Amino acid sequence: MSTLMRLFLSLTMNNITDRVFRYIEENDMVHVGDQVVVGVSGGADSLCLLFLLWKYQRFLCGKNNDRKSFALKVIHIHHGIRGESADGDAVFVENFCRERHIECITIRKNIPEIAKQRHETVEEAGRRERYSSFMSALDGEGRKVIAVAHHMDDQAETVVHNLLRGTGIRGLCGMRAVDSYEEALLIRPLLCFRRSEIEDFLSQEGLSFRTDETNADTDYSRNRIRHNIIPECSHVNQRSTEHIGEAADRLSRVWDFLIMSAGECYNKYVTDNGAAGEERELRIDGSIFSNEHIAVVEEVLRLTVKNMTGKLKDITAEHLSAIERLYMGQSGKSIDLPYRLKITKNYEEVIFTMREDTHERVRELKNAGKNPEKALNGWRLKTWVFDLEPGKELDYPKDFYTKWFDYDKIKGNVVLRGRGPGDRITLNVGTQKLQDFFTNQKIPANKRDDYMIVSLKSGSDVIWVVGDDISRISENYKVTPETKKVLEAKLVKDDLQGEKKMNVNIRTMITEEQVDTRIAEIAAQISEDYAGQEVTLVCILKGSVFYTCELAKRITVPVRVEFMRCSSYGNSTNSSGEVKVTLDMDEPLEGKNIIVVEDIIDTGRTLSYLLTLLKTRNPASLKLTTLLDKPDRRVVHVDVDYVGFVIPDEFVVGYGLDYAQDYRNLPYIGVVE
Repeated sequence: MSTLMRLFLSLTMNNITDRVFRYIEENDMVHVGDQVVVGVSGGADSLCLLFLLWKYQRFLCGKNNDRKSFALKVIHIHHGIRGESADGDAVFVENFCRERHIECITIRKNIPEIAKQRHETVEEAGRRERYSSFMSALDGEGRKVIAVAHHMDDQAETVVHNLLRGTGIRGLCGMRAVDSYEEALLIRPLLCFRRSEIEDFLSQEGLSFRTDETNADTDYSRNRIRHNIIPECSHVNQRSTEHIGEAADRLSRVWDFLIMSAGECYNKYVTDNGAAGEERELRIDGSIFSNEHIAVVEEVLRLTVKNMTGKLKDITAEHLSAIERLYMGQSGKSIDLPYRLKITKNYEEVIFTMREDTHERVRELKNAGKNPEKALNGWRLKTWVFDLEPGKELDYPKDFYTKWFDYDKIKGNVVLRGRGPGDRITLNVGTQKLQDFFTNQKIPANKRDDYMIVSLKSGSDVIWVVGDDISRISENYKVTPETKKVLEAKLVKDDLQGEKKMNVNIRTMITEEQVDTRIAEIAAQISEDYAGQEVTLVCILKGSVFYTCELAKRITVPVRVEFMRCSSYGNSTNSSGEVKVTLDMDEPLEGKNIIVVEDIIDTGRTLSYLLTLLKTRNPASLKLTTLLDKPDRRVVHVDVDYVGFVIPDEFVVGYGLDYAQDYRNLPYIGVVE
């Protein structure tokens, strides 16, 4: 290398050091007296971050005559994934720190095992464990600071990744130079640098680093963006990475202004009754919808949800739109959101309250035997089919015991059984014998009979293997962008199986008196809404007969009753997904006030189909009432005008509801235990 080139690189590298120091100070990242934890893998990015923070620590010591600075601690996580290579990373980081008298803590975690236990991806589990370790290490005095090595290329990848997955303004802001994590400050001192600058700097300083071979694995979406999409962007504009980062920075300023405006509007339009827990109630003055910009309104709604539940993860733009539509509709109506949140329109207000607690349907699989009959052991498979809307973002089920499959790829019926000889499953590495799959997953031989197998009725092709720590589907049947119909399969515990049904215990959920009172209230409301008019109740057989009869007796305006039977279930538990009208009405509906009467609404698929069908018959009005509503099971949105009771996702019987045609005659609503 020529003398001139050495001089140029030296000036450039010194400039990088100065830039980092200036970036730290401009963004108020580190103070004297802080305790700073750095996550160091041994790769170029984290090693560069540690080296520069170490230099900045020494710089502050020289700058302050009393030699005050900040405490610096390194955390290295051994993920238990890459064997000897990972062992080498740990030794490398420990030696680097020892040479510079930096405290270093190596923490060993079996991330794949942790991921299985939590039903998370390895990436999710790894990140959770890293940050948990960072927080545990921050046990001294002073501000708690976590330093991470994200750089400008990471920023571009993050923005593109968020954009492709679907995001709002916050996702397009990418990562911030300074953020918060629990009670700590999260800083990114390298966010102003390109990856190439970091590697050049390390080379100039004579510092080697470790390389993680999994970074080249394009099976990970972030790696595909890094190795495929970002380079293509550079062909369009060589500075595309910088431009994406600059756009994210500008959007961050827009986001800050939006959040500030939303906070002011929240204080103006939202009132809190001051109660705690289940009794808390937040009320939004409806004038916000006409007085404020929609962008501000949506953030106020989001902030209200967060203040009510403490969570926002599963709240989508569609949920916010549903709240807006609710306000534009009839007073007294309500909708249900995740986290047991109930939203009610009350004249010129929107009220946020919490629903009664629900009970998880997912239970551990226990005591399954090798015999297929025993393998069911109280579990049953529910399936249904639905069409995918073109261009709509897929909301894959998060339930461990629920999966989606490409329906058109499945030839024949699917069955639930135990493992059998010759079973094979196709993974992204190819087709494996099921016994080899269990071996690779380190499932003990004496535990393998505890796993459920979903397969075609004939043959050994495994579609889904599921147990208490693994839920894996075949690559051959996965939903893809070309999928038109989806088969949703759900494993549910059936406590009635193998028992004499009439001898089981039934716990009362809603008493006979409560049912009678509520039906009378609904009838009074219908009578008021249709004063001076005639209504036609369309009873959906069979379960709604009880509710229809009691409702009709209490309505004070003229009433006609018609009957329909439609179902998507081939037997009592398995849905075919194809809604069929097996009994239709004799009388035309044109010009009539129709109220469809249901006993219970869960997924909403059948009712959505039926209401669409009835609209084509030109009624004067079309409304829906149900005695029971299970919003936690909802898949298709259905507007319900008159609701008897909102219930948790439990198996209920009585008042027309049955199990295998039993229990319809109970005068109350009960839960089978």
